[in-house]
Amino acid sequence: MPGNDAELYGRMPAAATWAFLASHPRCAICGRPSTEIDQHHGDGWVRGALCHRCNCEVGSLEAALRICRIHNSAQ
Repeated sequence: MPGNDAELYGRMPAAATWAFLASHPRCAICGRPSTEIDQHHGDGWVRGALCHRCNCEVGSLEAALRICRIHNSAQ
């Protein structure tokens, strides 16, 4: 599912990464300065720019949800 920018993170050259962060200066969740590009790890689509803290929290939440799905499908 493509994000608004319809860009694959793994294919973004460094200049495009910096340009994306410059055009999205604030974290989409908390409003702090953005430092990282959030992407869907399954398909690589860019979802937005986040600060480091929010990016870690999103990653932890996604991991926890995967564990729950695996646990529930095993029952």
